[in-house]
Amino acid sequence: MLKDEKYLKNDPVAAAYFYKADGSPVDVGSTLRNPALADVLRQIAGKGSNALLQGPVAQAIVTKVQSHPTNPGKLALSDLAGYQAKSATRSARTTALPARPIASAACRHRAPAPSPWGRFWAF
Repeated sequence: MLKDEKYLKNDPVAAAYFYKADGSPVDVGSTLRNPALADVLRQIAGKGSNALLQGPVAQAIVTKVQSHPTNPGKLALSDLAGYQAKSATRSARTTALPARPIASAACRHRAPAPSPWGRFWAF
C-alpha cells in the first residue's frame, strides 16, 4: 500500500517515518517508533484535551496545517483555543445513520475505513 501512496512521500517527516532512505516503504512487520507521538499522547493523558487546544502541541498543529506545501490551511491558535466539542443527541445520532436491513446470521462485518488522522499525527 505504501509503495503506491503519493502524499506521504511529499511530507519529509512522514516520509522519514514510513520510508527507508532509498525511498522504498519500510518492511511489513517492522516496528515503527514515534517518540514525538508518544510525548503528545503523554501530554493528552496528563492535561486532557487542553494539550491539543493550547500550548506547544496546538502550535505544532497550526504550523503543520499552515505550512502544507500544496494546500496550506488557515487554522489559527485561536481556532483551537475556542474549540468546544458538541455532543449529538441520541435522536440526532440515530437519524443520521443510513437505513439498512436487519442483520442476520449471514451479516458480514468489515473494518472501518482508514482514519485521516494517521497523516495528521506525522508532525
